[in-house]
Amino acid sequence: MQDIIRPVNSSSMMQVDRNDIWWNMESIFRACDEVGILKINVGTGMSLPNLFQSD
Repeated sequence: MQDIIRPVNSSSMMQVDRNDIWWNMESIFRACDEVGILKINVGTGMSLPNLFQSD
């Protein structure tokens, strides 16, 4: 894991739970997917749905 996540201070090490790493990676991938969806919507002229618009 040290190849992916490096400590701020290389002389000190910290222990990280694998579940924490998984949650962090999932949140990063989810954010990337959302940016990709926004880029597609902007490129095609589609707008995001307005959740506050009344019927």
